[in-house]
Amino acid sequence: MSWKVEDKKEEISGGKLTVPNHDRFKVSTTYNALYKPSSGGFSSGRHYFEVEIHSGDVKVGVTTETHFAPGWANRGLYYLGNLSDGNALLISSFGPKIKPSDKVGVALELTDSSLKIYVIINGKSLGLTFFVSAPYPKPLFPAVSFSSPGEVTLSMPSKWPSIEYEPDVDVGIEGSWEARGIKGVGEHAIGLNIKPAGSNNYSLVFKVVNSITATLEHTSSGWSLKTGASTRVGTSGVAAAAESFILNMKLKDVVVQPEALELKTDGSSIRFKRTSDKKRPCTVNPFQKK
Repeated sequence: MSWKVEDKKEEISGGKLTVPNHDRFKVSTTYNALYKPSSGGFSSGRHYFEVEIHSGDVKVGVTTETHFAPGWANRGLYYLGNLSDGNALLISSFGPKIKPSDKVGVALELTDSSLKIYVIINGKSLGLTFFVSAPYPKPLFPAVSFSSPGEVTLSMPSKWPSIEYEPDVDVGIEGSWEARGIKGVGEHAIGLNIKPAGSNNYSLVFKVVNSITATLEHTSSGWSLKTGASTRVGTSGVAAAAESFILNMKLKDVVVQPEALELKTDGSSIRFKRTSDKKRPCTVNPFQKK
């Protein structure tokens, strides 16, 4: 088992790889390495490896020896939080950003018809992350890409991990919500994401056609809502009316239940149901020539 790095002919034995602050980062903001297991690359069946991040900003994924290359010429399937092909962004904010002390697991299922890749962060599965229909190149190898000096250790546990998506357990008002419309305005899908923004304060993003930001505060006298910026895509009909309602909403009360949320105003309300944050897997095949 050894590491093949982009700027050396000699391979580095063992599972640990240290990338110092050297001249390569003056040429490119990414430095790539491919790991060669003692059993060889992955061509069929199930395979699992883990990368422990000791330091640095590191993407984790897979590539082939043919597609492995220096800098941004490298091609593969990589996870950092975003999904990328080693160069271009494929899906933004798929999951939590990798940080030092994280253990990133990558589980692969290779069949004649497809390649499935699951990412596990600190024992918690993000579910199916990449789905690539055949044909795809083989064998595949574990790979990492550094955007700063850093150190990682790769291991290959014999136990297959749990790959089922494990959602965050949202409590209270925080999380993702969806409504089918506004009472007295009409039916149109409305998304809402709520995150904490300090003591008794929350950051909100409504999504109709445009995205509308807002701040929600809870005090002894009740709830207050202040809307902020909005994107400026042209709308009409119910969508336009819904966005106008949200931008001018005079909030009277907020009713929170485990799976339901209601924003009440004088004479109207928006009723939301909790939704999952799970994103669809990336289906791009970066190995095919365009």
